[in-house]
Amino acid sequence: MPRLHGETVTKRAAQVGDATHSAIARRLSLTQSTVSRLIAGTTTPSLPTLLRLRAAYGISLDDLVAEDVPDAEATTSCGVGAR
Repeated sequence: MPRLHGETVTKRAAQVGDATHSAIARRLSLTQSTVSRLIAGTTTPSLPTLLRLRAAYGISLDDLVAEDVPDAEATTSCGVGAR
């Protein structure tokens, strides 16, 4: 499941003067709790939210999203990659 690159968002937001989750939320017309969950990675961003972030901060969609990649132990334990 993809998650937001929270550090990328907070760094770019700070560069344009949005140093708090509250300021980011105001710019994106979201609640502060939604922004906090997105940045913490505890909720998955919707496409409209990603598009708002892209427009507000000039961050590409590729740079906004991190695909969760299973670690080596997890893939080996389910038989993938094991020989």
